Amino acid sequence: MKLTITIEQRYYKTPEGIIWTDSPHDYLFWKRYLRYFSTVIVAARVKAVFKIDKNYKRANGKNVEFLEIPYYVGPVGFAINYRQIIKQIRKIRKPDTAYCFRLPSILATMAIRLLKNDQFVLEVVGDPDTVFSSGANRSLFRSFFRILFSRNLRLECLKSVASMYVTDNYLQEKYPPSRKTFTVSCSDVILRSSDILDRPKKFDFIRNNKPIKIIYIGTLDELYKAPDILIKALALCKKKGLDFHLSLIGGGKYLNYLQKLARWQNVEKNVSFTGQVSGFERIKSLLDNSDVFVLPSKTEGLPRALLEAMARGVPSISTNVGGIPEILPTEALVEPNNISGLSKKILEFSSSKKLLERMSKRNMTVARRFVESRLKNKRKLFYSRVRELFNGLENNKKFQVGISVIMSAYNAEKYIAKAVESILEQSFRDFELIIFEDKSTDQTKNILRHYAKKDDRIRLIEKKKNNGQLGFVKNLNRGIKIARGKYIARMDADDLSCPKRFEKQIRFLENHKKVFLVATSI
Repeated sequence: MKLTITIEQRYYKTPEGIIWTDSPHDYLFWKRYLRYFSTVIVAARVKAVFKIDKNYKRANGKNVEFLEIPYYVGPVGFAINYRQIIKQIRKIRKPDTAYCFRLPSILATMAIRLLKNDQFVLEVVGDPDTVFSSGANRSLFRSFFRILFSRNLRLECLKSVASMYVTDNYLQEKYPPSRKTFTVSCSDVILRSSDILDRPKKFDFIRNNKPIKIIYIGTLDELYKAPDILIKALALCKKKGLDFHLSLIGGGKYLNYLQKLARWQNVEKNVSFTGQVSGFERIKSLLDNSDVFVLPSKTEGLPRALLEAMARGVPSISTNVGGIPEILPTEALVEPNNISGLSKKILEFSSSKKLLERMSKRNMTVARRFVESRLKNKRKLFYSRVRELFNGLENNKKFQVGISVIMSAYNAEKYIAKAVESILEQSFRDFELIIFEDKSTDQTKNILRHYAKKDDRIRLIEKKKNNGQLGFVKNLNRGIKIARGKYIARMDADDLSCPKRFEKQIRFLENHKKVFLVATSI
C-alpha cells in the first residue's frame, strides 16, 4: 500500500530532478514511513532552481516521490496559481493508497474537500488559532484566516478516521477527535540516544565573570518565533548590567530588520547573526557552546529546536503556548509578547548556577522521552492501524473497529455508570461497547439507556429473561459472535478501567505477535 501525505513545507528542484530542502523534512524523515508503506508520495510546493545551498538536504529518493504543487508564497501567489494547484491536488486520489494530511494546511484542506467521502488520517502539528493571532502573523487577512483555519481543523479532526497529535493534551483538547477516531500522541521530532548529552552541563561563566552565552534557533521568514522580542528583552537585560552574547541561528526575510533592531536597541555588539544552519551535528556544536536557549514563540506545536536544546542539556526559556508547557516547567515559561517578563526570566537564569544545573539535568531527562526507540512503538501502532483501516476498505471492512468490549450487567446501578464512563474515556477511541442488560430489577437498564443515547459506540442489548450465571456466560459468548472488532476486551459492570488500558494493551499485542492474550496481574 502507498501513502500520500501533504505538507506545507516548500521544496526546491534542480535540473537533474533531485528535490532539496533546508528543513528537517528530508529523505530520512520520509523514509521512516516506508516501514509501513511501499511508497511515500509527498504533495508539496516545489520550485525549480538551477542550484541550491550546500547545506540543503535531498528529500526524494528510493520509494519517496513528490507530487509537485505549483510554488507560491502568500495569498496573492495562491490566488494566481489556484487553478494549477487544484489540478495537481486532484492527482492525489489513487488506488491502493492511504491519505495522510499534516495540519493546519491549506493544501490539506483542499485535498480533503476534493476527496469528498474518502477516508483520511491526520497528523496534527500546529494550532491555527495562535498561528494567525495578533503579533504572530502580519497578513492583512489574519483575522479571517484565524477563524477559517481553526474552524476547518476542528471539522477535519472530527471527520478523520485516525489522528496523530504531536502534543499530549493541548491540541487534543482544542481540536478534539470524534469518539470513533483512533488517536495517538507522538511527536514527529526524532532524537537518537547519542543526541542526548551524557551528563549535565557545567556553568562556569558565573564564577569566572564571563558573558552568558544565549542561543536562539528558528526561522526568520516570519516573526512568530519572536526573535525581535528576544532582542528587546536582552536590551533591557543590558541596561540592568547583564553581560551576554546572543547567537541568533536562522535565515529569512526579516534578517535585515533584526540586524537594524539590534543596532537601534544598542546590542549589535552582543548579537551574532549566524544564518541558516542545517543538520543536527552542526547545531549540536552550537548548543554545546551555549549556556541558555531562548525561544519566546507566539505560537507552537511542539518545537524541534527546543527539544534538541533540551537533549544537549541546555537550560531553556520559552513561552506557555502550544505543547511547550508539556515539556518545560512553569519556572521556565513566560507569557508571549512579554518583553519585561522575558528579561526578568533571563536575569533569573543568568544569576543562579543551581537553577541552571537543575534545569540542565531535568531537560535531558525529558528529552529521553523523545528518543526514537521510545516513539517507534507509538508510530508503529498508529500506522499499522492506518494500514488496517485502508486495507479494510479494500476488503469490505473485515474489522469495523479496533476493539469490541463485552459487558454483561445485572442489578449494577451502584457501579455501572463509572464502569461505562471508564471505557468511554479511554485514550484508544476506536472501539464498540457491547452491553447485555440482563433483565435487572433496579435502575441499571435506565442508566444504560441514557449512555447508549449519548454515545453511538454503545450497542445495548436488553434481555427479556434473566438466566442466572449460565445466562451470564451465554451473553459473553454471544458478544464474541456479534463483535466487529479486531480484538476482544472483557469488562465487568462493577469494574473500572484505567484511561490508557486499551492503548497499552493494543501496543503490546501489536509488538508481540505471538502473544494472543493480555490481562492484569491481579
